[in-house]
Amino acid sequence: METHRRRMEKEKGRFVTYAEVFEDKHMKKKKDGTKEWVEPRATRTYEAYQKRLKEWRQSQPDSEDGSSTQVSLNDVASIWTHVVGGAKKGRTYGLESQYSVGCPTTLLSGETSNSQDHKEVEALRKEVEELKEERNEDRANFNKLQSLVEKLMSMHQVDPLNDERDGDNEF
Repeated sequence: METHRRRMEKEKGRFVTYAEVFEDKHMKKKKDGTKEWVEPRATRTYEAYQKRLKEWRQSQPDSEDGSSTQVSLNDVASIWTHVVGGAKKGRTYGLESQYSVGCPTTLLSGETSNSQDHKEVEALRKEVEELKEERNEDRANFNKLQSLVEKLMSMHQVDPLNDERDGDNEF
């Protein structure tokens, strides 16, 4: 589902919510262009989740600046888990097995309005990419250096195991 989320984000050019990913994965297009849920359970789950999330938001007091309270990752995970009836054999319906219940995932982070989390994730992704590029450059430089050392050693006929030059043991 993580791969699916990234593909959707690339297509839409924005961060997508877990509900959007679930909807996209659990609906099929009909020949007439409309969509329908792949199974009744998906319909019930999605609708119950949306209803429960709306109820949760309405039950929260407004913040000091008058805006509504932000939904935390733990709240989203808790609401989803409650709607699907909890985990069964360590798995939660609608989440891939690598995501554990009670451990908010990046899939859920789109449900919050907290853009700071998204910015941090994007910054970390960028940093990882930069480090990968640096590593590749370092490897290329190392390979060039290793090749140069081997050339120099062959020019001076150095046996790296005995460190002898042209049969002499002097420097």
